[in-house]
Amino acid sequence: MFKFGENNPVFAVFTSIFVALSYIVTTIILNSCIKFLGFSKLDTRISLISTFAVGILSYLLVLGVVRITLGKLYLTDKKIEFNPLSYLGVVMTALFLQICTSLFFVIFADMFPLSETEANFYKLFELEPLFPLIQALIVAPIFEEILFRRTILSYLSKTMKESHAIIISSILFGAFHMNTRQFLLATVLGSVLGYIYVKSGKFKLVVALHFLYNVFGILMPSVILKIYSDFPSLPLYYYVGFAGVTVLSAFSFLQLLKKLREQR
Repeated sequence: MFKFGENNPVFAVFTSIFVALSYIVTTIILNSCIKFLGFSKLDTRISLISTFAVGILSYLLVLGVVRITLGKLYLTDKKIEFNPLSYLGVVMTALFLQICTSLFFVIFADMFPLSETEANFYKLFELEPLFPLIQALIVAPIFEEILFRRTILSYLSKTMKESHAIIISSILFGAFHMNTRQFLLATVLGSVLGYIYVKSGKFKLVVALHFLYNVFGILMPSVILKIYSDFPSLPLYYYVGFAGVTVLSAFSFLQLLKKLREQR
C-alpha cells in the first residue's frame, strides 16, 4: 500500500480530490464505452440498466483505488449510548433532512430542475424498480459513506481541523454527483453526516442515516409537492399533520446534535 504525505493537509486535500475524481473519470469513460458499443441506442430499459451497471462498476473500481492509496481509515467510536428513543430520533432526523431538501427543491423547482441522473432514476424506477432501489438503498449509502466519511473525512481529519475536514469532504461529496442540484443537496447532507460521524465515530450510524434519508427521498417529494401545489385547497388536517411531523423531526434533529455536542 502506498503511503501518502501523512500530516500534510495540502497533500491530503489533493489526494482526496484525486480519489473523488477517479469516480467521475471512470464513469465518463464507461459511459463513453456504453455509447460506443451502441447500448444507449437500444430500448429505454436496456439503456437505463446499462447506466445503472456503469454506476455500480465505477463504485467498485473506486473502492479499489481507495484501498490501494489510503488503505483502511476510520475514526474512533466515541461509545455514545443509544437507547430505543435515540434510534427513533435518528429516524426522525433523516426525515427532517429529507423534508428540508424536498421542500427547498419543490419551491425552487424552476431554478433547480431534475438532473439527467435523477430523471433516469425515476424512469428506471417505473420500468424496473428493483435496480434503482438497490442503487439508492444499498449501494449508495454503503459505498458513499465508505468513500466520503470513513475514508476521505477520516484521512483529512488527521491532518487539519475537523471543521475544515467536514467542509472539504462535503464539497467533494457534492461534486461527486456531477450536477448543480445534487451538488447543493449532497454538500448539505454531507456536512450533517460528516459532523455526526466526527462526533460519534459511528460508521453504522451515518450509513443508517443515509439509508433512511434515501428511503424518505423516494416517499416525501411527491407528498410535499402535493401539499405545496394544492395549498390551501387540501383539508386542514393535511397541513396540521405535516407541520406537526416537521416540528417533531426538527426537535429530534436538534436533540441528536445536542447529544453529540456533549461528547468530549
